[in-house]
Amino acid sequence: MILSRRQFVTTMIASSAAVAAPTPSIDPKLPYCAPSTSLANPPSTKVDFRYAPRNQQSTICFPDDPRKTVVGQAGDLRYRFAKSLSAGMENFGTVVEFSLAGFQDDKILGQWIESPAIPIVNTLIDRPVATIELIAFATAHPGEGRVDNVLLSIKSKSQSKSESESESNTGRVAVVPKIRIRTCERLELESYTVPTATVRMQSSKSVLLVAAQLNNNLGSCMLWEEQGFTLYLHMAKRPTKSRRVIS
Repeated sequence: MILSRRQFVTTMIASSAAVAAPTPSIDPKLPYCAPSTSLANPPSTKVDFRYAPRNQQSTICFPDDPRKTVVGQAGDLRYRFAKSLSAGMENFGTVVEFSLAGFQDDKILGQWIESPAIPIVNTLIDRPVATIELIAFATAHPGEGRVDNVLLSIKSKSQSKSESESESNTGRVAVVPKIRIRTCERLELESYTVPTATVRMQSSKSVLLVAAQLNNNLGSCMLWEEQGFTLYLHMAKRPTKSRRVIS
């Protein structure tokens, strides 16, 4: 017997309705009682973080975006995931990390998104004399194309008591923003004499990264090759007000 698709769907609907119908009691004189919809012990809605993964990742892509940029738990951008079936979650071909120059280690204080519907990832990093906040998001402006953006804000931990003290050395911190690029590609800096850093891949000559300090047109940058490439922006002293770097 051959059934058409319409007959098959109609049969399935009828079967589902028959299964959902209440089963009559053994004694037809007894009234039928529908099962209770409320539970005596409702499940707890509290999230249990005991079995949370050791590392976390997020994305800053648009809903219909073919490019799925991954953001690591330290606010780093991750590209070109390995194609091997046995690759781990951190096996990316190119990773861009953001920090400050110095011998201290970064301590991740937290990471959050603007809302479940807005793919903007915020990462808060602690250092001995300052805190770093990374804001990662994607843009697709006409004439520019798809671009990943990171705002790096640096704030001194020293608290100034007055405007006069803010103008002095009190509350100031000398910092050098550091962008580390871990990749097997050969990179080059377009110019060492300008404050805006433009990093390119030698093989394709395409722009990989553009970094600049907002409201600061002084100094120059340096690209250092050591287990990858590290881009050092020029040093500057800032009071307790935030200092931002865009890349």
